[in-house]
Amino acid sequence: MQRLLNLTAAYPWPIFALLTLTSVGAASQLHKLEIHISPQALTVEGDSAKTLYETTVETFGSDNVTVISLSLQFCSPTPD
Repeated sequence: MQRLLNLTAAYPWPIFALLTLTSVGAASQLHKLEIHISPQALTVEGDSAKTLYETTVETFGSDNVTVISLSLQFCSPTPD
């Protein structure tokens, strides 16, 4: 770690140029970046869970999940 600090202190402009070129190179590839947020991207081909998922989507038409919670009170205090 000390060697790295000494190197950057001795040659600040070449290190800055190298970091800048690396950043520009990475930024030039951003248009190729793909972000998959669907469950299909997280499953393995031929997996039984994926087959079940595809069958469920075919049956119900969507993979949107709706959770309904019911709270029933069978015994409520009666006023005195």
